[in-house]
Formats: sequence, structure tokens, C-alpha cells
Amino acid sequence: MSQSIENPVDCEIRSVIRFVNTRVVKATEIHRQINEMYGENIMSEGMVRKWVRAFNDVHTNVHDVKRSGRPSVISEDLEKFNRTDALRFNLYLMSFLKFQEALFMELRQKHLNDLSCSHYGQAADFYEDGSQKMVEQYDKCLNIGGNYVEM
Repeated sequence: MSQSIENPVDCEIRSVIRFVNTRVVKATEIHRQINEMYGENIMSEGMVRKWVRAFNDVHTNVHDVKRSGRPSVISEDLEKFNRTDALRFNLYLMSFLKFQEALFMELRQKHLNDLSCSHYGQAADFYEDGSQKMVEQYDKCLNIGGNYVEM
């Protein structure tokens, strides 16, 4: 049994299809040979048939053709944004969140001190729950790169 070829590029598979197709071999047999050489699930039989039809209809290019499609959303600025910038941003965000947490705790303490004794327990629970939710949301935000929004 022959050794399979790993990680072939698409144009390599298409070149094999084009070559074997010139020998007037059926698409099913071409698919079987490709699976034997490159491994299972490298290309579906339907795709092999599509390429056989294309090569029979005078299509000769095995390379991917540039298509207009959807425009890229990645700008040059975004490409320049590297890992160092991301780490710097995360550090900035963490320091900002620590400041926000400290400010929130200070305001919370001041507000709790201003409350009457009868409502103290309810307010303390309310603010404690809110602060815990805020910390959880900030943590989620940081863990997934700043893309967390809760509605």
C-alpha cells in the first residue's frame, strides 16, 4: 500500500483530476484514486465530478480565480495591530477596570453610610450583587478579547 500525501493544496488535487481525466477515466474512479493517495475526505465525489465537467468544457486553469465577492473587512490598520498592541490594550483595559472598580466601591461605601439602618441590608445586598455581576462581565470581556456584550 502506498503512503498518503498530507496537506495538499487545492490546485494540486485539481491538477491530478485534470491529468487523470485526460486518460478518459470516470469521475468515480478519479475520486477513488484521490482518496487512496491523499486520504479520505480530501474532496467529495461531487466536487470531483464538477472539476471533470469543467476540464471537459475547455477549462484549463487549476488555480483559484480571484472573485469580487464580499469585500474584506480587514484594513491595513487592523493588519498592523499586532500581539504587542493587543497586550498593551489589555493592560490598559485592566487598569481602567481596576480604577472603575475602586471608584464604584468608594461610591458604594459612601452611599451605604448615608442609608438609614432599616434599609441597610437590602441596599448592601443589591450593591453586592451588582458589583459581582460587573466583575463577571469585565472578566468575560477580557477573556474573549473585548468582544463581550450582554443585552
